[in-house]
Amino acid sequence: MDNIITVNSSTARNDFYDLLSAVYLNKKTVVIKKSGVEWGRIVPPNPNKDTFMSYAGFLTEKEGDRLLKLVRTGRNDGSRKKKYLANWE
Repeated sequence: MDNIITVNSSTARNDFYDLLSAVYLNKKTVVIKKSGVEWGRIVPPNPNKDTFMSYAGFLTEKEGDRLLKLVRTGRNDGSRKKKYLANWE
């Protein structure tokens, strides 16, 4: 597995920018260990994962307006004190 770089926590702190560059540019995974125990990982972004903007235009304008109205109503009707939130029907 030559796509994995293992470093201790001190090295990760001192070389953080270089490690981020390796992750982003070279698609490496950085494993950070402290006293031989894995404490964390830095992994490259997954380009196949859906992003928020990929859903732009998903709703028709009428559906979007209805959803916006429900959200605004929910924010203004004291819903923090309710057991159930807005009625979605």
